[in-house]
Amino acid sequence: MKNKIKNGRIGFTLIELLVVIAIIGILSAVAIVNLNVSRDKAKFSNVQGSLSSLTPAILLCFENKKNLLYNGVNEFGTPLAGTVICQGSETTWPSMPKGWLWAIESSNYSLGIWRIMACRDAVAPFNVCDIPGDTPGIDTYWECNEQKCYFWM
Repeated sequence: MKNKIKNGRIGFTLIELLVVIAIIGILSAVAIVNLNVSRDKAKFSNVQGSLSSLTPAILLCFENKKNLLYNGVNEFGTPLAGTVICQGSETTWPSMPKGWLWAIESSNYSLGIWRIMACRDAVAPFNVCDIPGDTPGIDTYWECNEQKCYFWM
């Protein structure tokens, strides 16, 4: 059976073109959502890495009875990237990914407790990380979830 071409026209109908455009739109929307999730995970991994790499340097400051330095404090009361973490240390505060902040509740070694945290702007809309009041009863502790990273000493 042969298909006859009506009026000599060959091509796609308007409905077929609209269906293809709709499918492409749906696929691109799904791809963009997945890309944003991947970006957030990458930023979070960066924060985890920064905090875990700081842990030995912070412990060394504590052991040497050195306070964490605030001479490079920015307008939000958090340490500036690139400033040393304590006197005599070569380790500097790392830069945070866009949308993340540092927070330090106590930096005095004589108090015996340091609370250092990184959190997302969404958690801290006023640029202040909410540091929990309870400190675990162990010497050094840090944990992360998708919104915050805590470090206690």
